[in-house]
Amino acid sequence: MKEDMGAGSARIYEFGDFRLDSGKRLLQRRDGSPLSLTPKAYDTLAYLVEHAGIVLDKGQLMQALWPSTSVEENNLTQNISALRRVLGDVHAEHRYIATVPGRGYQFVAAVEAPPANLARSNATAEPSMAVLPFVNLSGDPGWDYFAEGLAEELINALAKLERIRVVARRSAIFFKSSQADVREIAEKLGVTVLLEGSLRRSGERLRITAQLINAANGYHLWSERYEREAGIRDLFAVQDEITLAIVDALKLKMTGGERRMPVN
Repeated sequence: MKEDMGAGSARIYEFGDFRLDSGKRLLQRRDGSPLSLTPKAYDTLAYLVEHAGIVLDKGQLMQALWPSTSVEENNLTQNISALRRVLGDVHAEHRYIATVPGRGYQFVAAVEAPPANLARSNATAEPSMAVLPFVNLSGDPGWDYFAEGLAEELINALAKLERIRVVARRSAIFFKSSQADVREIAEKLGVTVLLEGSLRRSGERLRITAQLINAANGYHLWSERYEREAGIRDLFAVQDEITLAIVDALKLKMTGGERRMPVN
């Protein structure tokens, strides 16, 4: 995974005797000495820490950590075991990563973000956004990959803009199919606006809708509908075309052509 956890910016998380630096993708002891982790073990720990206190299903973890790959559950089990060894969490009563029978895992240690994180976030005075997984309303589960791929393309494109901070995909995907209120989701992700959308299909015609929502009040800031013929076209080209159209519309929103997007 290339994106760091959090709202697109480097953060430091402290728990027990350890410090996790998402900017450097590094686990350290409090005295600054680094600890060795494989890239995937780091991703596993980062996801657990970011969702500390939440019981994470094994399926959810595997989807977040291996979004485009079919892997055995044993891969996740090995990562958890490796993390427990590094954290010294090898006794029956785990202090950091607890096993929830029949469900998955939970990061149970208290996690703190030093005040410098908050100061840095407030100093940017930039809008922060989460792109939620697009909902497949076509009735065909085979189109899930297109809806998820569109959201991922949007995250990648928006993250390149200088005037906005975008939550990493692995954080946003946690709320796939969530029935939580948009304001609750935004609060958990620490963002000021949410981009959500849906996909419908009739024959060879696709209809994609996208809405930008103000997290403070739940009202729409912008919405648009895009219709494309999919049967005779490269679906990647359709994704690229719609991504560009949405990003161009949001650029206008951020440059003051319309009401400005909310900021932290």
